[in-house]
Amino acid sequence: MIRLDFKYEGVAAALAEATRRLDDMTPIYEDIGDYMVEATKERFRKGVDPDGDAWAPKSPATLAAYLARGDGVRPKPLIGPTRRLSSEVARFVSRDSVEIGSALEYSAV
Repeated sequence: MIRLDFKYEGVAAALAEATRRLDDMTPIYEDIGDYMVEATKERFRKGVDPDGDAWAPKSPATLAAYLARGDGVRPKPLIGPTRRLSSEVARFVSRDSVEIGSALEYSAV
């Protein structure tokens, strides 16, 4: 027969401390957000989606529009003349969530 003695006071204090620490997840979400932002920027550099698949190439019409505007040819998908979409990825952290995205209207996030 196995006998367990359970000392509630110590466990209750440990659970209360764990609950207090988990009540504000901001530091953890900041780390997660930082990682997600850097991973997203790296995917822009590599030209791949989150699964590692290559982005579809720009259409000939898009490339022609760049030339017509004098922006030069930038064949890499999702990278425009200003490169803002790839550089303005940010994290938005609260005590209970983290989101990544961009304030740019055309980013659709």
